[in-house]
Amino acid sequence: MFPRPSLAGLLPAAILIAGASGVLTAPGAAQGPVPVPGPSDATSATVFLVGDAGVINDERTLLLEHLGRAADSIQRTAPDRPTATVFLGDNIYDEGIRPDHRAEDIGILVEQVTLGGLGGAMPTYFISGNHDWGDGGDGNEGLDRVEAQRIALDSLGAAAGRVARLLPAPGCPGPETVDLGRSLRMVFVDTEWMIRRAESCGENPRATLLGGLTRELGSARDRPALILAHHPLETGGPHGGGGSLLDQIWKWLSRGRQDLGSSRYDDMVDDLIDAVGISDHDRVMIASGHEHSLQVIDVEEDGVDFVQIVSGSGAKLSSVDDRDGTLFAAKRRGYVKLDVDGPSVRVTAFGLEDGEVRELWTGSLFPATPPPSAGS
Repeated sequence: MFPRPSLAGLLPAAILIAGASGVLTAPGAAQGPVPVPGPSDATSATVFLVGDAGVINDERTLLLEHLGRAADSIQRTAPDRPTATVFLGDNIYDEGIRPDHRAEDIGILVEQVTLGGLGGAMPTYFISGNHDWGDGGDGNEGLDRVEAQRIALDSLGAAAGRVARLLPAPGCPGPETVDLGRSLRMVFVDTEWMIRRAESCGENPRATLLGGLTRELGSARDRPALILAHHPLETGGPHGGGGSLLDQIWKWLSRGRQDLGSSRYDDMVDDLIDAVGISDHDRVMIASGHEHSLQVIDVEEDGVDFVQIVSGSGAKLSSVDDRDGTLFAAKRRGYVKLDVDGPSVRVTAFGLEDGEVRELWTGSLFPATPPPSAGS
């Protein structure tokens, strides 16, 4: 078992930097080049996906230790294989980094930065979720908290001797792209920015986001593309109207913009599906948290096909039902591993059972040989 990370060793610099100034950098300010793991010509890659890990508990620690051992094994046995971990938002419950509780809130990130990325120099990427933005206010409210998280992650990563990066940069919805060799394109999008309709990031950022997403997906060519976004576009959990009767009653009583069926959420879904459709890319996956369960869903919406992966049970649990196209769904604390080898894409879900992390399900998402492109 790996040694537990020391708060005393990692927190001071992060707290100092995150709290040093009340002045934010410009919205979407560059954080420097996005670190790209592994050789650029690699034809295989592995991505670990875990979301909603923003609560410290024993189950989260077990999961992150297991993930860390798996990542370390890949780095030792296949050092040229590009490998990354992505935390899918809600990295700090309940309200992001609060100005009067910085030490406590930044401390929630420590295990995510250290245990979740023990694979040597493997970078760990984070996206922001609704809880990272704060209390759900409109517009730019909460942007300070996301920026404070970005600064804290940079500092914690440096203290741990590895890269921890929040993508997209706070203040803009993206997209930001990381290519894992020639095998996989990852495109990061801030869906909470879209739901809040924040006014940062210059003129017409929505058009910039959707045009950029269409371009990045289209230029991926025959590589699978993975969109990283906190909110799922399809789900069998409470945010999609599924789950237990109690979950459904509670969501009906409290339905707001964080649930499918609300106008802002549905507008966000429609925008992203339109971008996927316009790109004409036929091997798109979307990885999200938000729901506290594990799901893999083969989605067909308005003639657009994609695979929705939900991995939002890093620290919390909620019930889940099958939807049309569900390949796998489980109410388990866990994470998902995505392996890309040439044209082959394999998804494996790991979850806690009886105090141990076990493989729950594995499956191939796309045919071993991709269909010929138009005009070929």
